[in-house]
Amino acid sequence: MDKTQRSAPASSSGRIEQRIEIGDTVNELYAAPCDRCGSHLAYKLIRTSGASLSVFAISEEDCRNLDAYVTKLHASFKVDVVTKLVCLQDLIQELNSNGYFEAPGMHPARVRLIDRARLICNRLSKNGVLRRFFDEADNDEDDITAAFLLGCLATEVFWLRFPEDAVFEGYAHIEGRKAGRPLARAARRTPDLSHSRRICAIHLRI
Repeated sequence: MDKTQRSAPASSSGRIEQRIEIGDTVNELYAAPCDRCGSHLAYKLIRTSGASLSVFAISEEDCRNLDAYVTKLHASFKVDVVTKLVCLQDLIQELNSNGYFEAPGMHPARVRLIDRARLICNRLSKNGVLRRFFDEADNDEDDITAAFLLGCLATEVFWLRFPEDAVFEGYAHIEGRKAGRPLARAARRTPDLSHSRRICAIHLRI
């Protein structure tokens, strides 16, 4: 286990407190004001491996025992089911806050995708199944939650098998713009993806 401590300057956007590498996975402990109340620090563990990115909300106690938490997480290779569901619910609520969809400028196909998710969430919420996904997240012994988990894994595998190069290219363009035009080509060849991946993870509200 390769571990480094980092104390980035405190800011409204938070900071990386610690970084632990195990094999080809990188785990970064991120601390920032709570997304919802803003009155206390919230902690997220950002796990990346190539273009794969997972985000887990963790407690202060787990932060104090981060080595043990990361070791257990790596052994189980837990999927961030709760993060994915919360992100989806937040987007649905944002677009449907007035009781109907308001998505100016959004492509129709994307609106239809989100609206279909909304209808499924409503049905599963009424029969109690949606709560089950939160309470039994990542439980592959339960047929219902395992089916949802399999869908998450299938999407992840597809994402890594086909569009991963395009994802890296996109990250590289972002880093290239930050570094300036003269360094863009070099950034595309050997991009430092940590900042861009972290920005993606930070915007997932958990």
